[in-house]
Amino acid sequence: MQEGHTDEVMEAAIRDILLSHAGNDLSHLKNTINLAKGRHDLEGLVFSDVDDEGIREEILAHFAASSSLDGERQAKALSDIDDTALAKIHEDRYPKGSVIPGVLEFYEALDLGPRDEPISRGDLTFVTARPSDALGLMKGHSRETLTKAGLADMSIMTGSIFNLATHDSMAAKKVENIDHYAKLYPEYDLVFIGDSGQGDIAVGEAIVEAHGDVVRAVFIHDVVAMAPAERERLAAKNIWVIDTYVGAAAKARELGLVSPAGVERVLAETNRLLDEMAWETPEQEQTIRSLVQRDAAAAGL
Repeated sequence: MQEGHTDEVMEAAIRDILLSHAGNDLSHLKNTINLAKGRHDLEGLVFSDVDDEGIREEILAHFAASSSLDGERQAKALSDIDDTALAKIHEDRYPKGSVIPGVLEFYEALDLGPRDEPISRGDLTFVTARPSDALGLMKGHSRETLTKAGLADMSIMTGSIFNLATHDSMAAKKVENIDHYAKLYPEYDLVFIGDSGQGDIAVGEAIVEAHGDVVRAVFIHDVVAMAPAERERLAAKNIWVIDTYVGAAAKARELGLVSPAGVERVLAETNRLLDEMAWETPEQEQTIRSLVQRDAAAAGL
């Protein structure tokens, strides 16, 4: 039913299947659907394939009333791609196209949670302003890039070619996608990871304002040398500007999002990748190593 055109009968069947599940069973079904490749993930199913607004509202109302996880709430990670996971545009402290050291292990630490005993896994979704298309080709390209970087399970929510005109329009599309996500997964808290180069600060501020009861933290990877006063202003809103993912993991530990062992794994993975990096200049390498050492020392590592 997620492939091709969905007629009225199929939309009603999608609703009936989803409404027949509740609790952990419903969460497991939603997570399984969300890992589908191409455009056929949970967000695409509910907000694109289902055209009947009445059926969509029935589905979302059921999610709100019947989605629950046994035990403590878990956090799903929502992340930008360019300059957050991959050095692409403004991030020039690493060789272009490289995976930013520690980011993958940071995603893993968030997925495992504060005690490394998660109820569910695969809780990572990328939110990007990159355009989608009817065949999901752009999603497929992004997924291939991220898979090669070392990520196995993920979903991707894309934008539109029309959202690329300005940083404001790019941010607005990301906020819309995150709004969808909050409705699809009311049983989870949210963590957003972005960068300071293309509107992600505005995204962070908007989702904290709209969903502050479930947004556990926003992490902004700084690629523009943000002033200390601006960092302090954002920290007061639970938006944390970080220079390395060792620093992000340490703050996440303080907030009860990752385990102490998770922070250690982020540091170990960061150092491993720094050793393997094909640095462009010795100065480039020294700059990053100094930041990692500073953040590790601040975390007591």
